[in-house]
Amino acid sequence: MNILLVCAAGASTGLLVKKMKSHLDTTDRSDWIVEAHPVGEVKELEGDFDVILLGPQIGYRKDAVMKMTTKPVDIINAIDYGMGKAENVINHAIKMNV
Repeated sequence: MNILLVCAAGASTGLLVKKMKSHLDTTDRSDWIVEAHPVGEVKELEGDFDVILLGPQIGYRKDAVMKMTTKPVDIINAIDYGMGKAENVINHAIKMNV
C-alpha cells in the first residue's frame, strides 16, 4: 500500500512518516511507501498512492482535496498525529483502503 500524508508545506508530517516507516520495517509491510507532501502537490501525486491522509492542521481542506482525487481521503487523528502513534495511523489507512 502507498500512503500519502499531506500538510501545509510537507514538513510537519516528516516525523510521523519516519515513525511509520520504522514501524512498517518491523512487519511484513516493509515494502509499503509512505511519503509526506504539501497539499498543493496532491493532484500530481495522487495516482501513485492508495490513500491520502491530511494532517489535522489542514483538516479543513478535506473537501477540496476530495475534489482533486478519487482516492480515499481522511484526516489523521490529532492525538495520533501529535504523539506520533504510527501504528494507529497505519491501521487507519488500512481501514480506508478496504
